[in-house]
Amino acid sequence: MRYRTQFDYSEEELARLYTGYDHTQWRDHRFRVNVSASIVSTYLKDIPMASVLDPAAGDGEIVASLIDHDRHFVIGDLSCENIEVCKEKLYGHYNSEFWVADLFDTVLESPIVDITILSEILEHIEDPDGFLKIVAKKSMAVFISTPLEEAPGANPEHYWSWGREDIVSMLVNAGFKNIILYSELDLFVAKYQIHLATK
Repeated sequence: MRYRTQFDYSEEELARLYTGYDHTQWRDHRFRVNVSASIVSTYLKDIPMASVLDPAAGDGEIVASLIDHDRHFVIGDLSCENIEVCKEKLYGHYNSEFWVADLFDTVLESPIVDITILSEILEHIEDPDGFLKIVAKKSMAVFISTPLEEAPGANPEHYWSWGREDIVSMLVNAGFKNIILYSELDLFVAKYQIHLATK
């Protein structure tokens, strides 16, 4: 069941909340990155010259795992430091664009792509429904990883908690009618749900 876990933060509250901890060292983060990259890679293998949008790429681990010189990557993040890390990981891949930009702006300005990666993104957005509708205008498919039925207060950065049916409903309402993959990960520290959907 979907419910709001956190009210809007002020700019000052956000500054205190995001203190630059290194989540890349968490074992569950590494495992989720590997699973996500494997699923997206399998989906793309039969799409020649595939284009990939990751509008909040973070440390760039997922897109770095998808490197193929025939693929076009649009990689965005709000952090200049993260974008520099992404550039290092994709060094030599000349068919890439790197944008320091807001999540919404990155999607709005992106060319139409074959797939958009939303790994641990939706739960951080005040209007995830509206955001998914924007993604649907720019992408033929979407990959989503997000917590599954997270307990209230489990993560102060998350605005939402939801179940499988909630995400499916959001996807369908946005225009992604075909849910071609669903999986759950129980990583002891938290449960996650993974969706791959196409129009």
